[in-house]
Amino acid sequence: IKAPRISDDNQKGVESFLHFAQENGAELRGNFFCPCVNCVNGRCESLEDIKLDLICDGFSSTYTN
Repeated sequence: IKAPRISDDNQKGVESFLHFAQENGAELRGNFFCPCVNCVNGRCESLEDIKLDLICDGFSSTYTN
Protein backbone atom coordinates (compact mmCIF):
# COMPACT_ATOMS: atom_id res chain seq x y z
CA ILE A 1 0.00 0.00 0.00
CA LYS A 2 2.87 2.37 0.78
CA ALA A 3 5.18 1.31 -2.09
CA PRO A 4 5.86 3.81 -4.88
CA ARG A 5 3.24 3.44 -7.62
CA ILE A 6 5.93 2.85 -10.23
CA SER A 7 7.41 -0.28 -8.68
CA ASP A 8 7.12 -4.04 -8.97
CA ASP A 9 6.16 -4.21 -5.29
CA ASN A 10 3.20 -1.93 -5.93
CA GLN A 11 2.03 -3.96 -8.93
CA LYS A 12 2.26 -7.19 -6.93
CA GLY A 13 0.47 -5.54 -4.02
CA VAL A 14 -2.38 -4.34 -6.23
CA GLU A 15 -2.78 -7.82 -7.73
CA SER A 16 -2.72 -9.37 -4.26
CA PHE A 17 -5.29 -6.86 -2.99
CA LEU A 18 -7.63 -7.54 -5.93
CA HIS A 19 -7.38 -11.30 -5.41
CA PHE A 20 -8.13 -10.89 -1.70
CA ALA A 21 -11.07 -8.56 -2.41
CA GLN A 22 -12.53 -11.00 -4.92
CA GLU A 23 -12.24 -13.90 -2.49
CA ASN A 24 -13.29 -12.11 0.71
CA GLY A 25 -14.92 -8.76 -0.04
CA ALA A 26 -18.58 -7.88 -0.03
CA GLU A 27 -19.67 -7.84 -3.65
CA LEU A 28 -22.28 -5.32 -4.74
CA ARG A 29 -23.71 -6.38 -8.11
CA GLY A 30 -20.27 -7.37 -9.37
CA ASN A 31 -18.56 -4.30 -7.94
CA PHE A 32 -16.46 -3.59 -4.88
CA PHE A 33 -15.60 -0.48 -2.87
CA CYS A 34 -12.51 1.19 -4.33
CA PRO A 35 -9.79 2.26 -1.83
CA CYS A 36 -7.96 4.61 -4.21
CA VAL A 37 -7.05 8.22 -3.46
CA ASN A 38 -10.06 9.57 -5.37
CA CYS A 39 -12.76 7.05 -4.38
CA VAL A 40 -11.68 6.57 -0.72
CA ASN A 41 -14.01 3.54 -0.35
CA GLY A 42 -16.95 5.75 -1.34
CA ARG A 43 -17.57 4.34 -4.84
CA CYS A 44 -18.25 0.84 -6.04
CA GLU A 45 -16.41 -0.19 -9.17
CA SER A 46 -15.44 -3.31 -11.11
CA LEU A 47 -12.17 -4.99 -10.17
CA GLU A 48 -10.66 -3.86 -13.47
CA ASP A 49 -11.55 -0.21 -12.74
CA ILE A 50 -10.19 -0.56 -9.20
CA LYS A 51 -6.95 -1.95 -10.62
CA LEU A 52 -6.56 1.04 -12.93
CA ASP A 53 -7.39 3.49 -10.12
CA LEU A 54 -4.86 1.90 -7.76
CA ILE A 55 -2.09 1.81 -10.37
CA CYS A 56 -2.72 5.36 -11.60
CA ASP A 57 -3.73 7.09 -8.36
CA GLY A 58 -2.59 4.81 -5.54
CA PHE A 59 -4.25 3.74 -2.31
CA SER A 60 -5.82 6.34 -0.05
CA SER A 61 -3.32 7.22 2.68
CA THR A 62 -5.95 6.40 5.31
CA TYR A 63 -6.70 2.93 3.90
CA THR A 64 -5.56 0.15 6.24
CA ASN A 65 -8.12 -2.67 5.89
